[in-house]
Amino acid sequence: MFTIVRCGYDSHHPEGFRIYRPQGTDDYLAVLFRSPIRIIQEEAIENTQHPCLIIYKKHSVHNYTTNGCEMIADWFHFTMDSSDFFQGKNIEFNKLYYPTSFHALSGVVKNIHRQKIFSQCFQNEILNNLAEYFFLLLAESLQTHSPAPILPEQAHRLSQLRSRIYTNPQQAWNIPLMARELHISEPYFKSIYKKFFGVSPITDVIQSRMERAAYLLSADPSCSISKIAELCGYNSDVHFIRQFKKFMGAPPGRYRTSVL
Repeated sequence: MFTIVRCGYDSHHPEGFRIYRPQGTDDYLAVLFRSPIRIIQEEAIENTQHPCLIIYKKHSVHNYTTNGCEMIADWFHFTMDSSDFFQGKNIEFNKLYYPTSFHALSGVVKNIHRQKIFSQCFQNEILNNLAEYFFLLLAESLQTHSPAPILPEQAHRLSQLRSRIYTNPQQAWNIPLMARELHISEPYFKSIYKKFFGVSPITDVIQSRMERAAYLLSADPSCSISKIAELCGYNSDVHFIRQFKKFMGAPPGRYRTSVL
């Protein structure tokens, strides 16, 4: 049985941010790094340039920092009744992985985060099932892995672009515009963006808008659905409501009622 102690999804930390816990924690920690990081283990330093994952064992050293840009990560601390679940799955603790299913794994953490916040009935059972699903996905993806190399300068510019998207989700972001920002072709831009962040650029734009919409719905009860749609870059209320329901699991009005 897995128990989720605490978790975070799409956590952003500025350049220079560092986690250093010489004694680790009393629980396990799974971290998916979406941005380049510098990780230190037993005096060995590894500089990553593409999405990676590590699962820290209890009381092991946590030592990682940014690598030329802000840190973006999904994570969850957990405990378990027994380590028998991991037998035969070739998952090792304190080892850096580059799983092919990074986007799917990130999606599971997103659901863990949502269930941890909103779920009431059967929360423990749901979170246990999601944790099991996460590790089964990881075990399956470790059968093959082939991380695509991304140059440090490209990684930095991609991270800057993504930061601007999430800061200004209302802007009319599209593939031609974003590719021009990086001075690369559209097909190549789409390819490296998804390989680097584990999600397509357009899906990421939509996600940034949904997160802004969710914040506005909970922060300002007087703001109309139409105004929120406009503030998030939508010309059509119908299109906004349809996408919000698809990504957040409920239409805007019902979501607002659940969080106020």
